[in-house]
Parts: sequence; C-alpha cells; structure tokens
Amino acid sequence: MPFFGVMVMMSITLLVGFYSMPIPGWQVSPLSDQATGGGIAWSFTELPTLLAVMALIVKWHKSQARTIRATERRQARGGDTELVDYNSYLQSLDRAKRVQR
Repeated sequence: MPFFGVMVMMSITLLVGFYSMPIPGWQVSPLSDQATGGGIAWSFTELPTLLAVMALIVKWHKSQARTIRATERRQARGGDTELVDYNSYLQSLDRAKRVQR
C-alpha cells in the first residue's frame, strides 16, 4: 500500500479530473495539493508497517533469547545431544573421505 502514496505524490498529471479546478481563495495548485495528499497517504501507511516490523523484531529477539537459554541449560546438564550428533556426523564424513582416498 505505501506505493500508492508514492505514486500519487510523484505523479506529474492529476489523477482525478474533478479536482482540476482549485477552490477559489485557497491559492493551492491542484498538482501540489495532490502531491501533499500522496505524502500524507504514504506516511499513514508507513506507521503501521513500522509498528509491525518493530513487533516482529521484539518477538524474534525473545525467541532467540529463549532458544539460547534452553541451549545453555542443556549444556549445563551435560547433555547437548544436538552437538554430539553433529560432531559424530562430521566424523563420519571425515572417515568416508579418508576411505575414498
């Protein structure tokens, strides 16, 4: 949706012909008025996007912290099975490589 505001703001022609006649006494160009409206539309769509991104970052950070704490607890208990499995996998690859030589 932010692209709508940018498109309206950057347009070099009026998008709606009905507004081509300026309101008397306002001294506003219809094209500059349209650009201002596009800028307002763009800014109103950026705020919710920014809030959503910030919420996702906070959620991601909490998830990472929870994963790190769980990994540290597992290591403290002396059994990090994922690490042991990964190391044995690497050793099997090394053995297979040595056999091929």
